[in-house]
Amino acid sequence: MKKSMSLQLEPIGIAVTAADIYLVEDNHYWPLQQAKVSRGSTKGQQFKHCDQHAITDIQGLELYEDAQCDVTINFHSEDTGEESQWHIQTESASTLAAFMSALQLPWQQLFGVAMPQITHPTITIQDEF
Repeated sequence: MKKSMSLQLEPIGIAVTAADIYLVEDNHYWPLQQAKVSRGSTKGQQFKHCDQHAITDIQGLELYEDAQCDVTINFHSEDTGEESQWHIQTESASTLAAFMSALQLPWQQLFGVAMPQITHPTITIQDEF
């Protein structure tokens, strides 16, 4: 017997630099009315840091034929040996393409080869009992 598991997706921001990829939450109240703590500074931060990985930790991308706005990024840290993954769902296929391009360019510059990609026929996640 198999059951389908559902992914719990939450709205989040993504920042990509030449060296790292970050998950961040927007502070929608920053800098509303410039709530000043001291001269020249604002109370709180614009973004809350949730997670980050080095671009070099990316092992590859998983795409899905039946979900043109979804990608799973697989990570492996050489420093800690930890493996993890992020499942990202964008608003449109063109947004996903732009995001993947932002990841692939620094990765290809670092490694000199294309980032590995696997395309699955379906996004259905199944767990066996």
